Amino acid sequence: MSVPLRRLLPILVLLSALGVSGLTAQASLTAMAGKPLEMTTSTHSISDVSLFAADGDVDLELPSNRSITTQLSTAQTTPITNSVELAPAQSGRSPYAPWIYHTKEVAINYRNGQVILAGTPDGLGNVWADDAVRITVTRPDNTVQTYEHVYGYPKYFGYVESTEPVNLTDMFQTGLNKVRIELLDNLPCCWGSSAYYLVGTGFSIPPALDLPIAYSTHDQNTPQRRADFALSALGNDGMNQGRVNSWFDHISPNYTTNGNLTRWDGEFFTTPLRKGISWYDGHNGIDFSRSSPGTTDTLIYAAATGVVTRTVSNCVEGDRNCGNRYGNQVWIDHGWGYATLYSHLKTISVTVGLSITDVMAQPLGIMGNTGNSSGVHLHFGVYYDQNNDGRWQENEVLDPYGWTGEIDDPWNTPGQYLWRYSITTRQNIPPGGTTLATPSGRTRVTFPSGAVSQPTTLQLWDLPPTGGASAELRSIGNTLIASQRS
Repeated sequence: MSVPLRRLLPILVLLSALGVSGLTAQASLTAMAGKPLEMTTSTHSISDVSLFAADGDVDLELPSNRSITTQLSTAQTTPITNSVELAPAQSGRSPYAPWIYHTKEVAINYRNGQVILAGTPDGLGNVWADDAVRITVTRPDNTVQTYEHVYGYPKYFGYVESTEPVNLTDMFQTGLNKVRIELLDNLPCCWGSSAYYLVGTGFSIPPALDLPIAYSTHDQNTPQRRADFALSALGNDGMNQGRVNSWFDHISPNYTTNGNLTRWDGEFFTTPLRKGISWYDGHNGIDFSRSSPGTTDTLIYAAATGVVTRTVSNCVEGDRNCGNRYGNQVWIDHGWGYATLYSHLKTISVTVGLSITDVMAQPLGIMGNTGNSSGVHLHFGVYYDQNNDGRWQENEVLDPYGWTGEIDDPWNTPGQYLWRYSITTRQNIPPGGTTLATPSGRTRVTFPSGAVSQPTTLQLWDLPPTGGASAELRSIGNTLIASQRS
């Protein structure tokens, strides 16, 4: 039976032809899109053959001397419109076990519909791992749901099963859900897995933002660019290559002055606040600096693709109230409720309605000092339309660095890490020893043989300088955090 229909679905056609020998039927199916879909069957006897076609009328053209009955029924299926990769297909060998050979975290905004764990982005492929998978979902109310499945040892020895796609809908709540996948190998030798995707219709994926400034000459997704990102995303305190002048204040990102600032990593600073480390009280975005003090006409780029929805271009230096104090500015809608703001620009080079499809080929304007600004810089803001009213309010502003403090985020918004590249990495320490590095490569840690008794996963962070060092210690310009995960 040859049926060139992939998955489409809601009209189920049951064909029954009992006692018919030597039947060759040519059936032309007219689907919703109006395109004929060809089906050919050639067999000695046909009984209860099932096929699927898209919504619409189904017309069967058969030889006049043959009879066939059709039964139409509506199947309860939903078109698949979105997917996010949790793990690629992969394999390898290792003398150590047990150990986690893959981990990834993503954030999705769930609204309705099913969420399926599958091996392909269409939601149909089987999944497997040698030996096990763990999916953890931290829901908006901070409750945690876990799905675990063992495909190999100790459930099977020398054999790995695969399973059909799994419905994980009940693990999610309306709002921001943080999803973590871990793939575990239980026996030394070989490891591997299928790809893993979350697939569904009623969730959105936050945009993967890049820094809105030029910071690397290397190609996208290369190790060199990731290292350049990790350096540039740190504080501009004069001791490293960081480009951040001012951080988001998680206590009061509404310009309320209370003499302190709480940064995304939970560090709490009081006056005097310092450039690149805190700076400044009540800040509702991230301020980026020029590459060097003498640089002129620094180009500003969209942090992700999207559509320009608003611009202000008539502000001049000195008019602090122009553009609602943001000066010359550009707003970009990234879809699914997310928008970004680029403000204090000297000039802008885009217009409302322009679709940004190639961010490096379509600069937004030039870094400037318009609006309520005391020096040339870029104020970068991220917004999420939490109430889905089609507008972005100041109480819907987000920190693109998310929140990693030990207490709950003081700023009660959907906090998640939104940058395209990471400033943290999880790496494995085998009993034989190894040398690990933070994403920037600035800090390296060597573990000699025997430092750990079993394979251990360590998380390494590139962080801005801390404000809590004693007077006897000198800041070296960045901070390393290493945390063990069993």
